[in-house]
Amino acid sequence: MASVTTPLPPRNFQHQYRVVSNSCRNYIRISCVLALPLIKRKKAKILSHFASLDAKALARVPKGQHLQRLWLRFIANLTFTREGQSLLLSHTRAVEVLVDHVRFCHDEEARRLAFLGLQNFCGNTAFKTYLYKKSSGVVEVLANALEPTTISCSLYSVEVLLLALTALSNAAYNCTKVRVLLKTEGFVHRLTNLKTFCQSNGKGYFHTLLPIVDLLLKALTQ
Repeated sequence: MASVTTPLPPRNFQHQYRVVSNSCRNYIRISCVLALPLIKRKKAKILSHFASLDAKALARVPKGQHLQRLWLRFIANLTFTREGQSLLLSHTRAVEVLVDHVRFCHDEEARRLAFLGLQNFCGNTAFKTYLYKKSSGVVEVLANALEPTTISCSLYSVEVLLLALTALSNAAYNCTKVRVLLKTEGFVHRLTNLKTFCQSNGKGYFHTLLPIVDLLLKALTQ
C-alpha cells in the first residue's frame, strides 16, 4: 500500500500564518498591559475584605477555619512578590489581621500560612516599621513562637519554628536598628533557651535548627 504524504502549505499561506501569529502575540501583549491596572484594582478591592476579617471569630467555627485557610493561601502567595507586599501594606489593618491569625488560628495549616506571610514580609524594608510598633503584635508572636513551652514534638511545630527564625533573620539582616530592638526585647535570652532545647532533643528535627539559631545569636551579640 502506497504511503500518503501530506502536501506542504503554499508559501503565501506560511507568510499569512506568521503575520496572524505576530498579530495575535501583539494583541495578547497589549491586552495584558491594559489589563494590569484593572487586575491591580481588583486585588486591592479583594484585600480590603481581608483587612476587615475577625480572625478570633472565624477560628471558633469549622466553616470559618476553612475560610481562613483559603484567605491565608491567597495572602501567603501575595507576600512572595514585592508588588503583593505593597498591595497588602496599603491596607492599614492587613498586618494586624495577619498577626491575629497567628494568635487565634486553631487550624495548623492556616497558622503556618500566616507565619509564612510574616516571614516573607520581614525582608521588606517598609514592613520593618511594624516591628517597632508594639501595638502591631509582630514581635510578640515571633517571641512566643520561640518559647520551648509552646513547642510540641510534631513536624508542624518545627515548621512554625523555622518560619519564625527565618522571619527574624530576614528582619535583622543588614539592619542594625532591628538587631538592637531584638536585643532590647530579650531575644538573646530566648534564643539561648531555644538552643538548649534543640540540643537536648538529640538528633531529632529540632537539632537541625541549631545552625540558624547560632547565626541569629551571633548577629545579635556582635
